[in-house]
Amino acid sequence: ISACERGSQLSMAMELMKEMEHRDIDKDVMTYGAAIFCCEQSGQWRRATQLLEDMARLRIEKNVVTANAAISTFGVARKWQ
Repeated sequence: ISACERGSQLSMAMELMKEMEHRDIDKDVMTYGAAIFCCEQSGQWRRATQLLEDMARLRIEKNVVTANAAISTFGVARKWQ
């Protein structure tokens, strides 16, 4: 997923996350952080919000990386609430 982040390929990152779920592979804070950075590159603030909600539902602790990625995504999209 980090490779998708560098290549600004959000759709591929989301497909990989779905594949992880289908194969019962746990996603962690690093997985979500990379996906949220992909959202920033693609201007997809709503998707970033969904990923943050998924993290909360799965009880995955946010860290500085995920928080910064989310803040940056919302800042780029000018979405502050």
